[in-house]
Amino acid sequence: MIEVACPSCGKTSTLPATAAGRTARCRCGVRFQVPATTEQPAENPLAAAYRAQLLKDEMFKADLKRKALAIVTFPMWALGAIIDKVKSSAPKSEPKPPARPSAATPSQPQRIDGLAPTWQEIEAAREPDNGLQNKIDQVWNKMEQVVVRIFLLSVPVIICVLLWQNANKASSNTTATPTAPKAPPTADEINENAYYAAEIYVQRFLKARSSAKFPWYSRSYVPPLGDSKYAVAAYVDSQNSFGAMIRNNFTCVLLHKGGDNFELVGDPFFEK
Repeated sequence: MIEVACPSCGKTSTLPATAAGRTARCRCGVRFQVPATTEQPAENPLAAAYRAQLLKDEMFKADLKRKALAIVTFPMWALGAIIDKVKSSAPKSEPKPPARPSAATPSQPQRIDGLAPTWQEIEAAREPDNGLQNKIDQVWNKMEQVVVRIFLLSVPVIICVLLWQNANKASSNTTATPTAPKAPPTADEINENAYYAAEIYVQRFLKARSSAKFPWYSRSYVPPLGDSKYAVAAYVDSQNSFGAMIRNNFTCVLLHKGGDNFELVGDPFFEK
């Protein structure tokens, strides 16, 4: 907050820190420049806690995505590793040189009585060379069984780990950290909160709420009435039904409910 004095009437007013360097208007009608200040406004603890919670949520989502990606890619990685292992351990077959044409042997199919050799005779005459293929097929079948078993065993373990981490996160969130007791608001803070609450209530009775312009807060606008009641007497510039800016003086009574909660007592009184 910034306390400034009117250069004309000398009346002291309290303005928010955001009014530094801007033009303010006193109730006597004189406009003056609010001096700039290097003091930074205090950070709202609720906003800081909200940003910290958003950061925690983003980190948790990123960690969950990373774990889900690991779950999806693990079977493919295991399958590729097993295939590479099988290929490296399988014996390599050397190409055989082409056989020289020679005279017909009894093992080769021959024409008997002018008939062509049968399919069984041709298969029996061939040299058996499918032993390696059978071994590869057996290894492949075993590899598929191993991958399926690994996947079925890893899924429950991963689910249990995720549930355990979520339970720990929930328990850490429910455990409240000890914090220092919040200091009760001062009388000036209560008056300022009552003034801003009055602005919200007065806007409900205006025809063009978006055009409403209130003066800067001043302690003179909020005289206490006693019994937790505060009277807010100020003015508001807003558009009427024809779009013209009209200034109306208003007075409303607020009942302090504790903290930043105020209740309007009756309806605001407007006077042009």
